[in-house]
Amino acid sequence: MSLDNLEKKLYDPDSGIERREHESSQFDPIVSRRENVDIFKKEKSWGKPENFDREEKKRIFKIGAIVLGSIILLALLVIGFVKFRQSAFKEERVTIKIEGPAKISSSTESEYTLFFKNENRVDLKNVQILMNYPENFKPKERSDLKIENPSNSRINIGSLKAHSGGEIKIKGSFFAVKDTTIYLNATLQYNPGSISSTFQSRGQLGVNVDSSSLFLEIQAPMEVADGDKADYVIDYRNLSTEYFDGIRIKAEYPEGFSFVSAQPSPSENNGVWYLGSMEPEKSGKIVISGTMNGTSGESKLIKIYLGYIGENGEFIVFDQKEQSTKMISTVLSIRQSINNKTDLNVNAGEVLQYNIQYKNNGNIALKDAIVTLEIDSRVLDFSKLELEKGFYDASKKMITWRASEIPELTNLAPGQEGKINFSIPVLDRIPVENSNDKNFTIVSTAKIDSPSVPTPIGSNKIIASNRMELKLNSRIVLETKGYYKDENLANSGPIPPKLGQETTYTIHWKVINVSNDVANTKVVSYLPSGVKWLGKIYPQEGESIVFNERTNQIEWEIGNLKNGTGIIDPAREVSFQIGVTPQINQVKNALILLNPSALTANDLFTNSEMRFESKEKDNRLPEDQSIEDKFKVAE
Repeated sequence: MSLDNLEKKLYDPDSGIERREHESSQFDPIVSRRENVDIFKKEKSWGKPENFDREEKKRIFKIGAIVLGSIILLALLVIGFVKFRQSAFKEERVTIKIEGPAKISSSTESEYTLFFKNENRVDLKNVQILMNYPENFKPKERSDLKIENPSNSRINIGSLKAHSGGEIKIKGSFFAVKDTTIYLNATLQYNPGSISSTFQSRGQLGVNVDSSSLFLEIQAPMEVADGDKADYVIDYRNLSTEYFDGIRIKAEYPEGFSFVSAQPSPSENNGVWYLGSMEPEKSGKIVISGTMNGTSGESKLIKIYLGYIGENGEFIVFDQKEQSTKMISTVLSIRQSINNKTDLNVNAGEVLQYNIQYKNNGNIALKDAIVTLEIDSRVLDFSKLELEKGFYDASKKMITWRASEIPELTNLAPGQEGKINFSIPVLDRIPVENSNDKNFTIVSTAKIDSPSVPTPIGSNKIIASNRMELKLNSRIVLETKGYYKDENLANSGPIPPKLGQETTYTIHWKVINVSNDVANTKVVSYLPSGVKWLGKIYPQEGESIVFNERTNQIEWEIGNLKNGTGIIDPAREVSFQIGVTPQINQVKNALILLNPSALTANDLFTNSEMRFESKEKDNRLPEDQSIEDKFKVAE
């Protein structure tokens, strides 16, 4: 069909083409009019109807919601699990505390309970209790208590179940000064569950000691004048039923106090007494004498401590007391010094230069004053007493000075002062006949009085005095001798010594100690280069002698020596063998066998360090008659 015919047929109103059968479509004008469909409406999705897109979106939203919900739920489960695990253990849910009496009497045994708890949901492993306390507390031994040192103990618990606890009872005694607070510390150490880290919980209890088992008391003068004698009396007692070991008393003297003597004598530094063991109800007394110097109105405080030395080296105090003495002024004053000192120890053979000073401190003149000095000692040589003025009465052991010898004493004006001098030597040979001849002292007491000074009873009375006590150092002597012909160590080699040939000798050290016990005694010397240490010693046992081959030092450790060693008892002696091979430059000369020797020791009475030196020793050996003059080296 041509296009013209087709066009005519298409537009022919009577053709009936609109009534032909066809599929319903939104592009059909009849359908379009009936359903009001906009055939030109744009679709949201390419090639997809609108209802299809809506359903797809719902499906995607549901899937997303499910995924997101699952993630949130999983996160909440993880967080909940973590928080659950974290809440299974918290440090504050593990506790330890100490319960028991907070006030006790010293040395009384008391019981304390350690309560510990685990309020967590996990078990605790490696649980142990660490106890810490001062040495004043002594825990009683028990099978599960391991005492590591005087201040620390340990108790092994092992494991501690969740939501459980326990208790341990500890018994012990406190030893301390009254009103002292002592702290007991307990630390619970553990590992929670599978955690490897170590955690700790702590508890503490303060215990007040309201009484002391060891009683201590001091008696001190209420008043004392400058330079006067001051005596202290110390009383001590064990009031408990306990035994105490290693007890000591320690004194802290006030400034200006010069220690003179004590009964019994101090064990250390003029102020420490070793009491040793104190049984129940044991008591004792110590009397300390000295002189006090100070200005009027000044207060002098003495402190006394009773206790023992702990394993850590600290002084553990059981009781302590203190007393005060007031310094006062007097109308007349007198003071003495020896060799320009007021506190000294003296030696045998020493000359003592005494100086006595007196003064009128009042506001009126004092008439007819008399000065006296009482002086006595077995170690003074009174035959050599030198007095410029005054009179010595041997029967009274007293020197007196009156106005007949010192005219100024006739009338002492206010503020007037004077001096008196004399000298006396210490014996060169101290009389030691038995073991009791030891710890010699020289005591002198100077006094002055005047009838012009009123007294409470209106009579002439000594109104000023001054006392001094000197201690005599022990004399210690070291003798160095040498022998070729020796009874104990046989020697060999040519005499006189010859060039290139070795000759051996025996050196003897001999120590003598006179009047006091001494400690830490030691002798040290050196071999000259070229002298050989042969290692032979006599006696082989009982003596400690050491040679240092790098320094050539010889050291003899003696230790303690009693008074009278070498006088009433045998001297302490040791010998050793040396060898020497002369060299060309030593021909026709004597040989030095030993350099100078030095002896040191500590005097236990005077608390002073002693030293004695002997000269070098050559092979002249005058003590060995077999040598005679055969000491020069021959070719």
